[in-house]
Amino acid sequence: LMVYLTAAAQLIGFTGISSSRIASAALGLIAVPLAYACFDEVLRGAFEPRTRRWIAALAAFVLSYLLHWVIVSRVGTGPSLAPAAALFCVWQLKRAKNNVGQIGNLPYVLIGIVAGLAQYNGPHARFILPLLGFIALHDLVTSAPSRRSQLITGYCITAITALLVASPLIAFFLREPEWLFARARITAGGPLNDPKAFRDNLYLILISFNFVGSFAPLTNYPGLPMFDLIQSVGFFAGHGWVLWNLRKSAAARELLVWEVLMVLPSLLTSDAPNF
Repeated sequence: LMVYLTAAAQLIGFTGISSSRIASAALGLIAVPLAYACFDEVLRGAFEPRTRRWIAALAAFVLSYLLHWVIVSRVGTGPSLAPAAALFCVWQLKRAKNNVGQIGNLPYVLIGIVAGLAQYNGPHARFILPLLGFIALHDLVTSAPSRRSQLITGYCITAITALLVASPLIAFFLREPEWLFARARITAGGPLNDPKAFRDNLYLILISFNFVGSFAPLTNYPGLPMFDLIQSVGFFAGHGWVLWNLRKSAAARELLVWEVLMVLPSLLTSDAPNF
């Protein structure tokens, strides 16, 4: 997918060697307002509207330079699509749930298109699918029985749309199954076969948020943690709120599962922490 996006950038007029970065930069830019829209919907019911909007604005502000780690500080451009795609899909999924019966089935179609297209970009976007599956199931369980039939109809529309969009890719992997697992075997050979490597990865990831970052050659600023001091205070305060409200807040549960799922690629790789 990044090849086609690079070709589109060149058609527009970005013909230099950096044209492959145009799509990544654009996706990073789009992710900022998507963060506001997404978390404004995710936190609906957890906070009063004014407080919720301020939290969503803060998330967008932090993300406006946190995505530096995904796009600018890495040689590879593959991961850059995953945050924007995830934010869009979760936003539309929560928007459909919060306005069930009022805005029709267009959000479910859009989710299917974006989630399906994202799969052409690489392994990172595959972790969006279990996230959407969890949120959909969670919304179904916590919704009123009278609304569940509408949600199930919407989920079926999303699944069918995504399957149709991704059908050429699915057909290719069915024909060439080795290609589906080739990348995983290269990057995840250590942790999957060695429990100690798995534990080491977990330790490196936990300290990489606030204390010591990655020293991989792919990182332009070796050793810097993901968050600065002020962000780290927010990081721990946010996790305190999530854990304190885990039983009574749907948003808290969804945010925690979202975090765990998005950490999995780094946990399973042989060069953690990989931002």
